[in-house]
Amino acid sequence: MNNSSPPPSLRQIAEAVGVSRMMVSRAFSPEASIRPEMRVKILKKAEEMGYKPDHMVSELMSSFAARKPVTYQETVAVIWWPARWKGVKNMHSYAQQTCKGLESGAQHHGFKLEHIPLTPDLNAKALNRILKARGIQSIIITPSNDADIPAPELDWQDFSAVHIGSSLKDPPLHRSQVSHFYSMIHALEQIHQKGYRRPVLMLDMDFEARTHRAYSAAFMAWETGGENRIFRSKIENASEKVGWLKKMDPDMIIGNKSQWHAFQKAHCPEMGFASMSCFRDDGIIAGILQPFALIAESAVDLVMNARLRKETGIPEIPKTLLHNGKWVEGSSLRPS
Repeated sequence: MNNSSPPPSLRQIAEAVGVSRMMVSRAFSPEASIRPEMRVKILKKAEEMGYKPDHMVSELMSSFAARKPVTYQETVAVIWWPARWKGVKNMHSYAQQTCKGLESGAQHHGFKLEHIPLTPDLNAKALNRILKARGIQSIIITPSNDADIPAPELDWQDFSAVHIGSSLKDPPLHRSQVSHFYSMIHALEQIHQKGYRRPVLMLDMDFEARTHRAYSAAFMAWETGGENRIFRSKIENASEKVGWLKKMDPDMIIGNKSQWHAFQKAHCPEMGFASMSCFRDDGIIAGILQPFALIAESAVDLVMNARLRKETGIPEIPKTLLHNGKWVEGSSLRPS
């Protein structure tokens, strides 16, 4: 982590002030009886030494001491880019499934979630101030729609942070995402079983950047001469795509998203089609059903693990939790 040394313990603070560990502990409890001047002295020394009390642990200890039920619920902030946040209420959308997974994970761990959509007037300084004022120590960042969108410049050393998906390049946080490489190999196996021998891969350039070329890497590893059978689209130019398809003479198209299906039906209906990002198993589009809700739920597991380990800041070695997609059948491909 970024932290060069672990935070001081209560015992170390006690030794520095010349009081007992119990006295230091009581200084952090507003209800505890302690001389005001001593409380100020202890808190000042703790601040100088870089100590930050853990509200979750404090609540647990107070509850045990008072023999009363635990009432504290830690709040985890979920940072959304505006375009993603707009889709939260749309049925079967990526954002809605992500939100459901986050809510499920928070309920399991006893967290509360605070969804914070980024807006033009919410700069990094204001966001830092909001998070700290609300006592938030854990952050989950949802994916952006653009590979070039940077993360807000937060005081990362103050938070346990996790990212959903692969689109965020910097900072390199722990993340939960789909295994794009495995999903492509799984799709190619299914397609091959159905008798297709000349597939082509059609990708959006931005998606290629956000996934670090994982789909094209798997496709090239599987297909001899695969690099020549990949179309990377920068703009919506149907005539250019159609011309390329005539040159390649494929028997089916693999698209990084289901929207490519509309292009295939309009311009080459005789070909098969499979999507690498199906949103439902309704028998229409064949391809990979990505577990968006599970990916988001696992992000909560990751941030909870970081909190329990008191990991804050940018990790020296980030963890990446990969999830395999599931193949679903659809009329866009002929049956095997």
